[in-house]
This record gives sequence, C-alpha cells and structure tokens, in this order.
Amino acid sequence: MPKYKRTYTPNGTKSTHRYVWEQHNGKIPKGYYIHHKDGDSFNNKIENLELISPEEHRYIHAGYKKINNIWYKKCSRCEVWKAIDEYYWINKTRIQTLCKKCKSIVVMDERQKNPEKYKKYRHEYDLHYYKKNREKILKYKHEKWVREHPKGNAAQQTQDK
Repeated sequence: MPKYKRTYTPNGTKSTHRYVWEQHNGKIPKGYYIHHKDGDSFNNKIENLELISPEEHRYIHAGYKKINNIWYKKCSRCEVWKAIDEYYWINKTRIQTLCKKCKSIVVMDERQKNPEKYKKYRHEYDLHYYKKNREKILKYKHEKWVREHPKGNAAQQTQDK
C-alpha cells in the first residue's frame, strides 16, 4: 500500500496532499514540506495540512512536541518531557536521547564501572588542556597564592625594595 495518495495532473502525477495545498495556497516554497497534522497521510483535507520548514518536519517525525513555540522531547531514561535546550547537542545537528541530568548519571556510572579506562582518558584531556591554557593556569595559580598568603606577599615586597 502506498504511503501517500497520488493525483494525476496535466504535468504528471503528484502527491495529493501537495496538490491540495497548491490549489488553496499556491506554490510550495523550495525545501518546505506539507505535513499532515493528524498523522494520517490519507486525510488530505486542507484544514489537516500545514506548510513547515525542514527543521520542524524533522522534529515532528522524531517525536518532539511544540508547546508555546518551544520544542520538547521525552528523555529516554527518565521519560520526562523537557525543552530541547536541556539536552546535549551532537555536532549541532542531532540531539541525544538523554537529557543532561540523565546523561551525567549514565557517564558517572560508566566511570565507576571502568575506572582505568576513564583515568587514561582524563589524563590525556588534562595534558591537552594544560598545554593549551598554560599561561592562564599559571596566572590563576599565582593570583590564588597571593590571596591565600597576604603576609608572605607583603614580606616578599619589602625584600624587593
């Protein structure tokens, strides 16, 4: 059974929902989708059709909900609907299935199960971070030492004079 009904036009066949939309609203902008609001691809009444952007279309078919212009997604671990800014982005194109809170719990559990694996990873990360931010780290350590040792700092200043 086909996913969408087809309509015969003088220029060939066309998906019926796209044909109905164009008859009522004109040409569909390039890249946009005609979406069936009720999810029934055979219900091609104009009041069931809406023009949406590719991003909106992706979100809808990925199971997101839009409430008051904010997109929500259900976390696959805690099963709570949360705004998508409460999720981690992957390469700025895809959102993880776990919210930030659940992701941190899963990562901590994984680190406790495999401490050697994460110890090596942490060491490599620390070395990379230190090399990249060496000057900032040394400046911060010096400022911290000066704050923690006010008398030692004053004694050093008098010796310098």
